[in-house]
Order: sequence, then structure tokens, then C-alpha cells
Amino acid sequence: MKSDDRTLAGQFPQTRWSIVQRARSDEPTAETRRALEDICTGYWLPIYAFIRRSGVRPVEAEELTQEFLLRLSQGEFLDHADRERGKLRTFLLGCVKHFLASQRRTANRQKRGGGVAPVSIDQAVAEHGYAAEPADDLTPDAIFERRWAKSLMEQVMAALAAEMDKEGKRALFDALLPFTHLEAKPATLEETAAKLGMNEAAVKMAISRLRGRLRDRLREAVAETLGPDDDLEAEMMHLRSLLVSPS
Repeated sequence: MKSDDRTLAGQFPQTRWSIVQRARSDEPTAETRRALEDICTGYWLPIYAFIRRSGVRPVEAEELTQEFLLRLSQGEFLDHADRERGKLRTFLLGCVKHFLASQRRTANRQKRGGGVAPVSIDQAVAEHGYAAEPADDLTPDAIFERRWAKSLMEQVMAALAAEMDKEGKRALFDALLPFTHLEAKPATLEETAAKLGMNEAAVKMAISRLRGRLRDRLREAVAETLGPDDDLEAEMMHLRSLLVSPS
């Protein structure tokens, strides 16, 4: 796999339909396994949140999440993966629902643990994120979507941070990040300009550029999770609504 196939604008895990469909090969390669592991790394939190909101206690939710990710990384659930049918997040949500229903039907917990999951789940991190969601208002499907949006944004931000770090602009990124409205209570322009040794006009221009880069990276990332008939602008609006919802 080429290096630019493994990343999107830096270190963005390739959580895209292309890698899912590549992984449907009858003979999975090391590359497709790594690609599936990227999906697991990028989206284990939405999966955990869905399982928790479905009434599963923390320890069991962790075990079930690990089991699901293990099976996904081994290529299970992919027989019906088809970009023509729509969004990647809808496909993954359907996979989690099927898995959880199957686990409940069989109640055969002792069979879990037959391999090593591709992601080491930090239960404290998982529960912190889960606890931040509204206690009563969200269905399992809705909480999955909110965590999906947050995970996607976090990955894009990490990719952009890595990209600017390579450009020698990490300090600039860190100083301007609050002005993207993804962080609370930014410093004033005057304070930021003084910290960076720039004038306020230059800071305003840098903020505008950062917002533009972020918007472009997010559009690229979102587009790679959509089916051919999905509306990118509608999906962007939907994800923004999820990101600004009270947490």
C-alpha cells in the first residue's frame, strides 16, 4: 500500500469505503488487515458508546467492543459491505447492531477472547466520553452518530496538527486552534498576536487559513465515507449539527 493510501493529509486513518471494499478480498493481505485496524482505531468509541447506551454495563461493553473489533479486523461482517448502498457509518452501525443482537441471543460470553483485538481500549477514556453525553435524550443510534462525528473530527484535527508540525508550524496551530470554534474560550487576538510575535492582521489571516484547511480536510474525510448517491453538503450539515449539540 502506498504511503498516501495509509493517510489523509498526514496521519488520518483511512476510514474509507475504499479500504472496506479492498478488505473484502477472499485472501486478505497484511495491507488490508492494517487498513481494517485503522477503522477500528478510528471508531471504537462510537461502537463502545452504542453498546453502552444499549443497556450494557461498562466491563461487558468493553469486552463486547473488543470482540467486535477483533472480528471486524479479521474481515467478518464484510460480505454485505457495498459503497453503492450508502454511508460507511450506516454500514458499521448495522454491523454493531447485528453483532450485539447475536450476542444477546446466544448469551455465549465464554467464547469471547479467542484472539487479540486490534485496539487497546482505555475504559476510563471510553466512560469519560460516554458520561459527557446527555443521560436521557439520545438513543443508541443517536449516540453512535454523535461519537462518530466527534471521532471523525478528532482524526482530522490530529492529521492537520501533524501536517502543520511537519511544516514547522505546530506552535501556530496550537495557538490558533481555539479560534476554529472547536475549543472553548480562545485568547484575545491581541494576546495571541503577542504570543506569536505577529500583528493582529496577520493573526486574522492565519486563522482564516487554518479554518479553510480544516474545512477542506473534513470535506475530504467525509466524502470518503459516503456512497455515490449521498449528498456531501447534507452530510456536512448533519455532522456539524452533531458536533454543536450540547454535550
